[in-house]
Amino acid sequence: MEDHLNDKKTSVKESTLKMYKALVNNHILLTLGDLELGEIKPRHIQNLYNELFESGKLSYVNIQKVHSIINESLNKAAGHDMIIKSPALAVKRPKAEKKEMLYWSEEESHKFLQSAANDRYYYPFYLH
Repeated sequence: MEDHLNDKKTSVKESTLKMYKALVNNHILLTLGDLELGEIKPRHIQNLYNELFESGKLSYVNIQKVHSIINESLNKAAGHDMIIKSPALAVKRPKAEKKEMLYWSEEESHKFLQSAANDRYYYPFYLH
């Protein structure tokens, strides 16, 4: 994982790399970090996704990012002859669920603007 992140330095923005490092350190390595590269099985990866979904620790989009990081790093390891085959190939990419957008009714918007009338951000609220 460390090699994979180091290789990413030349192909992604610094902010993206920082986010990848956080996902690796805070989620991926906590579950898969004790396993040797050759010991990682598809079930380990799927268990990680299941745990992330059930715990609500990450959004659906970030769980997909976790999948991308794992998939890309294990494919690279296979390409560098570190493992025979990537175990991530047998695990489907988690689906992202779209959440319905919530918005205020016209009445709620007017009520908010009335309550914010003396706020210094009133005009930005009003224009938005």
